[in-house]
Order: sequence, then structure tokens, then C-alpha cells
Amino acid sequence: FVQDIITGVFIQLENIMNEGDVVTVGATSGVVEKLTIRSVSIRSLDGTLHLIPFSSVDMVANSMKGFSYPVAEIGVAYEP
Repeated sequence: FVQDIITGVFIQLENIMNEGDVVTVGATSGVVEKLTIRSVSIRSLDGTLHLIPFSSVDMVANSMKGFSYPVAEIGVAYEP
């Protein structure tokens, strides 16, 4: 419990992730739905909600932090 809170405080202070970010925490990837002082809730691509206590977090990768760009598919007619 204490380790969850200490790690959570550092994650909040360092602003590593925010709600709505696409992250990988350990082996779990998805969108951060809820971020508390003790845990993070991540919704994976298949719809599963993962509740991960900060005491078990050893690695965080944020795909949206300071680097993101829009991707669009645009159809182009081949005939003049």
C-alpha cells in the first residue's frame, strides 16, 4: 500500500501519463481511463479494463507524450 502511494506520487509529479494517453505499462497496452494515487486503469484494444497497482509497475511507455501526429486515409481518384 505504501509503495503504491510513493510510486503514484512520483508518477504524478513527473507527469509521466495522463488520462486519455496511449501507454504501455509492463506488458499491458491501451488508453489510460483513470489515474489515481495508487493505481492506473488501462482499457486495452479488445475492451478489457486492466487495473494496475503502481507497486507492480516497473516500466511505463507513453506513446502520446510530446510526440504524436494525425494519421489520415485520403482516397484519390485515378481518372483525370
